[in-house]
Amino acid sequence: MRASLIAYLATRDVLRRRRDAEATLRSYRRIACDDDVPMLRPMLTSFVSHIDAIDALVIARLLAPPALESRPTDPRP
Repeated sequence: MRASLIAYLATRDVLRRRRDAEATLRSYRRIACDDDVPMLRPMLTSFVSHIDAIDALVIARLLAPPALESRPTDPRP
């Protein structure tokens, strides 16, 4: 239960950051004049794909099962 709550809260944070990034992209698109759009398009596309990759990695790490802790072997026979 606790792990799923942590995953939910972290995922919500990732989505909130994504909304902020999307708002930034919208404002860039609004202020770009028509002559600048072809030059800005690759940069904006790269920015969006970078955000998507980070979001996917963060969510995957949060939803992955916990790693098994390495335990020292007992030296006794």
